[in-house]
Amino acid sequence: MEKFVYVRVADDNANAWPLSSFVEARYIDANEIDLHFKGALGTDSVDIVRVVYGAGDNGKKAMLAIGEVFANYNGGAFLKLADKVDNKYATSEITDVTSITLAAA
Repeated sequence: MEKFVYVRVADDNANAWPLSSFVEARYIDANEIDLHFKGALGTDSVDIVRVVYGAGDNGKKAMLAIGEVFANYNGGAFLKLADKVDNKYATSEITDVTSITLAAA
């Protein structure tokens, strides 16, 4: 069964992607990482989720923790990676999710 990564920034701003659509993670600045997922608009489209990692942590530690969550998730169909509304995150290395940017048409 396909697993999905769920992210919610606000009550009216949430999305889920097949876990298999994860492309890469990129450092953005001292506290943020962008997670790229294949978008629904074709082979070159990319959706971006921006997450914040905790003060004093480093980006490498946060990226490794997210990778471990993706690789070892054995729960139901939906992996709740980041939910700002409920303040729940799949790893303690993530402290916030600030945006979901879907590929433009």
